[in-house]
Amino acid sequence: MTPVFCPLPSLRGGLLNLRIYIDQNRGSITNYGARYRERKRIASTAAEASVNNLVARRMVKKQQMRWSERGANLLLQVRVALANGDLAERLAYRPPVQPRQTIISPFVPLPLFLRAA
Repeated sequence: MTPVFCPLPSLRGGLLNLRIYIDQNRGSITNYGARYRERKRIASTAAEASVNNLVARRMVKKQQMRWSERGANLLLQVRVALANGDLAERLAYRPPVQPRQTIISPFVPLPLFLRAA
């Protein structure tokens, strides 16, 4: 193993742990770049199954810390923005303020007891 120079001790420890993990799991790590260049199929079924399992467990009504559909969707949007590197830009966005418009209705609501039977 070649020594890695890093000024921060915690970063160096993390890089060392990553290097050890890669060395110990080299046989089970898929090289997607090589597969792509060889025009082989790239499947992510194992990752998709794990995600589906996690989401299914979180969406169950009996779960104490249950996710709502809206909450899961918002969480997914944040994760995608984080992965794309545009989370700060999305958080800084402010939609334009629309001028308030008065809606004049051709119908005048009648009080409850004055309605025809």
